[in-house]
Amino acid sequence: MSAHILTANHLIEGGVVYLTADNEWSGNIADARIAKSEEELAAITEEGQSALANNKVVDPHTVPVSLEGDFAIPTHVKERIRAKGPTIHPQFGKQAEIPAIAENIATY
Repeated sequence: MSAHILTANHLIEGGVVYLTADNEWSGNIADARIAKSEEELAAITEEGQSALANNKVVDPHTVPVSLEGDFAIPTHVKERIRAKGPTIHPQFGKQAEIPAIAENIATY
């Protein structure tokens, strides 16, 4: 099985968020809880559905990732863009605020 993370959009703020190991939500993909087994994947999926039912997030879904050490890099371009920020003006978005994202995730 490939590794996965759980992402969603924060219900109130609208930003992209990732489920953390503490079952909290972070806007930083470096904080994402990484599921490396079917059991862990089922657990994060269940946590996402619970957060949806409790009106914390919308559209929770799992994303396949490759791992660079402990850093999760989404395998789909759309998810890399969601993690990193705008594809133009790199001085804006998460890539401008969080150096680890700019260093680890290539947009294309």
